[in-house]
Amino acid sequence: MAEAIIHYAAAIALSALILVIGYRLMRFSPAAYLKSYFFYLLAFCLGYVFSRPIPRLIEWALNMDAAGFRIFSTIVIVFLLEPLTILAFYFLYRFAAGGLERKASPAFQAIYFAVLGPYWLAIAFFSLRALRTEMPDPTEGFFIHSGDLLYVILYLSIYAWMVFGSRRLADPARRMAMQTFGCLAFFGLVFYNIFILAGLMVPWQSLLFLIQILPSLFYLRSYLRKERLKHPLLEIGESPLAALASAYRLTSREMDIIRGIGQGLTNRQIAGRLFLSMQTVKNAVHEIFLKLNVKNRVQLANVFLRATGGSQTGGTQYPIQEKGE
Repeated sequence: MAEAIIHYAAAIALSALILVIGYRLMRFSPAAYLKSYFFYLLAFCLGYVFSRPIPRLIEWALNMDAAGFRIFSTIVIVFLLEPLTILAFYFLYRFAAGGLERKASPAFQAIYFAVLGPYWLAIAFFSLRALRTEMPDPTEGFFIHSGDLLYVILYLSIYAWMVFGSRRLADPARRMAMQTFGCLAFFGLVFYNIFILAGLMVPWQSLLFLIQILPSLFYLRSYLRKERLKHPLLEIGESPLAALASAYRLTSREMDIIRGIGQGLTNRQIAGRLFLSMQTVKNAVHEIFLKLNVKNRVQLANVFLRATGGSQTGGTQYPIQEKGE
């Protein structure tokens, strides 16, 4: 039992790590495709935690018998795991479309939910019927196992789309990034399913479900960090900066710091460039936020983009760092 508790604690900790990294990636940039990726990770991890570690921990805590646990696990699968799995793939699709600089197809989304909605209702019907009769329903098993295969095919298809669809991207760095991300995610899922089918590492194999996502996640994090330094989100012209400086009573030092923020520099990099202390830069950034009535660097970028008639929604976007050290 102690080993199982350690196993489930590790699963929950790993899920939390994935979500923290995903959230920070989303905060790197207001780009919609990164928000979709975070929501994909959220549905992915919640589906895992609520369907595997937490039910077993509750079973032990409440000392459930076999019948009670079957009822509880069935309810979790029907009302938590399946809806979250459906949402996870949907957000992954939107992330892939955004990363490939394509508009998410309304027709595909309509067909997807039109097919998966009745499929989920079928699982719910046969699962609840099996509980009422207190007998296993082979139809229920058929839907669940065929659904597992369906989701694997859908995921692999999306990753393959990232690899081959990226050939149309004009930016070589982004093209390489999407190809690498797609390959890492594709082979991670393939290796996970090979381990499952081979029955290897049985006590800890469920953790592989989370581990297989890490290579592509860390690669995306590395790519975005490099792009942040190469391509600042905000190129601040002197005319709008001077106009806003007058309107908001910005000092010359604050204007220099805003230029550094627009170049994608962290607080530490700004301090080194202007020969200031870290605390001085932090205080100045806080004062700038108060004067312009913004809460973070993305909102600060929006102020200047509105002043110049720009928009963050079109074209390739690269991130400003929210919290720089």
